[in-house]
Amino acid sequence: MASTTGLRPGISIEVGQGLPDTEVATKITAINGNTLTLASPLRNAHASGEPTGVEFVQYRWYSDAQNGTVFFHDHVDALSSWGHGLFGAHIIEPTGSTFHDPTTGAPIRSGPMADIYTTGSAGFGEHGDFREFVLWQHSGIRDSGSPQGCEMNSFNLRAAPLINRDPVAANTPIPDDEDASVPDGAGNYTMGLEAHEEPAGSDQKDCTPIGTSNDPYVFSSVAHGDPPTPLLRAYAGDPVVIRQVGLDEQVGDLRITGHRFAEELYNPNGVLTDAGTAGISEKMDYVIDGGAGGPRHLPGDYLYYSGRSLELESGAWGIFRVMNTRQTSGPNALEPLPDRTAPPSGQGFPQLTTTGKAPAAAPNGPGSAACPTNAPVRSYDVSIFNGITFDQGQPGESDAAPETGGSWAVMYALSRDEADIKAGHKPVVPLVIRANAGECLRVTLHNDLPTDHFTWTWGSGSTRAGFNIGNVIYDPQQSYGAAIGYDPDTTVAPGSSRLYSYYVDKELGTNLVLNMGNESSWRSGAYGALIAEPTGSTWSNPVTGDTLDGQSGLAADIHLPNGSAFREFTTIFSDREPLLGHDIMEYYLDSDHSYLDYNEESLTQREGDNLTDIPLWQAKSDSVAAGADPATPTFEAKAGDPVRWRFADATGDDPVSFQIAGHSFPLDHGLTGSQIIEARTLLPGETFDAYLVHGAGGATQATGDYEYNVGRDPIIKSGDWGIFRVVPQTNTSIKSL
Repeated sequence: MASTTGLRPGISIEVGQGLPDTEVATKITAINGNTLTLASPLRNAHASGEPTGVEFVQYRWYSDAQNGTVFFHDHVDALSSWGHGLFGAHIIEPTGSTFHDPTTGAPIRSGPMADIYTTGSAGFGEHGDFREFVLWQHSGIRDSGSPQGCEMNSFNLRAAPLINRDPVAANTPIPDDEDASVPDGAGNYTMGLEAHEEPAGSDQKDCTPIGTSNDPYVFSSVAHGDPPTPLLRAYAGDPVVIRQVGLDEQVGDLRITGHRFAEELYNPNGVLTDAGTAGISEKMDYVIDGGAGGPRHLPGDYLYYSGRSLELESGAWGIFRVMNTRQTSGPNALEPLPDRTAPPSGQGFPQLTTTGKAPAAAPNGPGSAACPTNAPVRSYDVSIFNGITFDQGQPGESDAAPETGGSWAVMYALSRDEADIKAGHKPVVPLVIRANAGECLRVTLHNDLPTDHFTWTWGSGSTRAGFNIGNVIYDPQQSYGAAIGYDPDTTVAPGSSRLYSYYVDKELGTNLVLNMGNESSWRSGAYGALIAEPTGSTWSNPVTGDTLDGQSGLAADIHLPNGSAFREFTTIFSDREPLLGHDIMEYYLDSDHSYLDYNEESLTQREGDNLTDIPLWQAKSDSVAAGADPATPTFEAKAGDPVRWRFADATGDDPVSFQIAGHSFPLDHGLTGSQIIEARTLLPGETFDAYLVHGAGGATQATGDYEYNVGRDPIIKSGDWGIFRVVPQTNTSIKSL
């Protein structure tokens, strides 16, 4: 030792501090000048001059139960150090497991990507060896140096901001006029939104514009190469466990397209979903249903991403690559899991390579991979087009736009309804279609958006469109409705159409529909829902009793083969309110950029110009609106009617908490004895099915008007609330079940 001052026999000492060969000697037994005698020999060969001392901390944990992910982090300077990556995890694997490098099969001691060799189980539906991916979902709000809107977001400290992949991001935006097909031009697409870090006034920090990309191939590895975010790799059918950890300054959700999982890890009846939320310092563990490629083991590239729009746009997304042939070299090299049959050799997925050009288009048609040959087929013709702005709060509001009288709103609708919607003969509400469990769903998408009038490297850009449905089974190389990774292009050019095919294998409830062909269109309204109903059910209009087969509708009566029935209501929320994600109290009163089923009913507008004229709490009364119900949908049921309320948070930046006054529902309706709750928090990309306990009117089955809303006070004030009207069984305004 250079010095033994302060040392004494009986204490431990660390040799090689801060170096790869560091080790802790358990005890000093004697000190003779500058020479130490240790209780046992050192295990490693240390060079002369290596740092040695007693300033260290040694932690020990006992992994007494298979808890999965255990999060740990710095608490000395957490507000600063977390943003720089000072956090970690201890993963408790099944007893007797060994941990291996996915590329070589060699044993490893650490790392976020590992192959776990085991005879145990990581959760229901998985037994034996599995691929393990730990995804650190990291977000930060900063006043400078951020990709956009004061936000920096990543997976495992790696980010791929969309604006950085846009080939025309540096172009001068074209003005809003009749020759423009998107607001604010190409590339740096701001939707007219600016973000600031609160509080306002002298302490406010200016942020960069909230930019995203109009590039239809922004997620394509053919056009841009793989992103720097973690590339998840597996062979088709491999068991997969994903471990999500939430970090830093935002609650975030992880959505894994083309796959699904139960949030209840060890229960066979847990509801399946494709998105899960992890709050700050929270962890979640997911066993992928059916393994890589889903229950039908379909190869291809699948997008995973953070559901909050700003997190996705500022870089929190990546690719889950599912391969069907053995890969032995290059970035896709992967060892087979020992207890599974090795995949065959030869050419398989991926076949496309990075060219810097548009990916080749997949052949049009339903394909044969997703649906069993004996599955009954249900078909819809759907169009995507510029919608109608009937108030200043609707998605995509703008002062100028082609063909639409001032609307950049984008919406899906049944093709036969498009003309009536544009003419004002049918309401402007999101598309909600239905299919029964066990059916093969075929959707023909007609792109009626205008053709772009600016130059793209690959022609028409932002008005290409697709149709993607969550949770259900589809072939990513045939029916993704997007261009992800090395998948071929399955989007649709303006004036064209494409047939997509999906297998609705289970009663999955609410499944989100998004235009994956252009992420920037989501905030403008390019979303909808598919409701996966019970096997063999029929659907009717609750007012007329007419069949809803082949139709779209927010409300329906669902009739089961056993003679029972229930009311069904669908509420889809979206917002363009990034400021609320950064704000601190007090919130501004009227956000005017959040919607329920494309509608809002501002409470402050109901009050009038003088806020003292009508107390805010009275603004929800029809008496202040000349007896008129709010513009948001009013849903109606008879007292005691069974009700299933379908809720989706389609897109935006803010967590919401869906609730129905006077009513409660199970946290997980698939579990016997599930906790009963009165509000459910969701983030963009998540869906939830509320099975109302005791039906309409709750435990007392009391008639009257009940409020439903999204829990966030400023968002409710801006108009995101509505009425659930419970009427007597003798009422004739709706049909009896």
